[in-house]
Amino acid sequence: MVAENQNISLESIILIALLHERKGDYDKAIEIYLLLLERAKDKEEKNQIFTMLGKLYFKAGFLQRSETTFLEGIKISPRNKKALNYLIVIYEKLRKYDKAIEILNVLEELNVDIKKQRKYIEALDIISTAKSDYQTKKSKLLQICNENKIIQRVLFEFLGRNEKEIKFKEIENFDFYKLVDLIWYLPKERIYLGDVKNSALFEILSARGIIDKEKKSAVFELDLLICLNSSKENKKADLRFEYICKECKEVFPIFFYRCPNCYTFDSAQTIPMIVKKEDEKNKYIY
Repeated sequence: MVAENQNISLESIILIALLHERKGDYDKAIEIYLLLLERAKDKEEKNQIFTMLGKLYFKAGFLQRSETTFLEGIKISPRNKKALNYLIVIYEKLRKYDKAIEILNVLEELNVDIKKQRKYIEALDIISTAKSDYQTKKSKLLQICNENKIIQRVLFEFLGRNEKEIKFKEIENFDFYKLVDLIWYLPKERIYLGDVKNSALFEILSARGIIDKEKKSAVFELDLLICLNSSKENKKADLRFEYICKECKEVFPIFFYRCPNCYTFDSAQTIPMIVKKEDEKNKYIY
């Protein structure tokens, strides 16, 4: 076994493990890392191996093993930010929001800005609390959503899953440009404007052809559709959306709060695209 050969450097063996990982042979890579842990002589080496093994378990879908491995590594190196960040993602996936908050507290002590993540985790915790009724959850989310635009999206999705009509007056101060995709896919019979006054919302709905309150938009795609609608020529044009991670530049077909590739939080940028209009009945997500 390569990992048992004392004449081969640690770096060379890790490269071999990474090659197995890239080929999808996770079992072989895990076996190498476990043997390397037995061979490791100092804390720095062990910490490096624990981190790589934890990432591999995570990639392979073994979340609890990944959690245990990262926690073992943190015992050696409590300031390992990479391990701490992975633990937050793991606890999000496992819905252990109290533990995620504990890790965020540690990162805050390490001078990491975790304000946005904290609000996001708090929102997820509110939604998942079985003891609270819907109105209580909604009220709590409304209280915190102004502090973080991502929470505005979380609340809008929450409303979309639970209310027949979205009363936009309740969320009039939202940044609707950040929610353009959600509003675009919201069936028009579920839109209740009342006396709401928000130019961004009106631009989006005017581009959809639902209302005729805005004649232009600073967003090119919305502006084009508004012009087509006003001239009665928009028979086939529509919008679709992609989402690019501002950190790693990977593109995805669905929105993410954490990049599925690099796990960076709040890195999604919504990219609207002009496309051919499809059958309306296949369009809506709610």
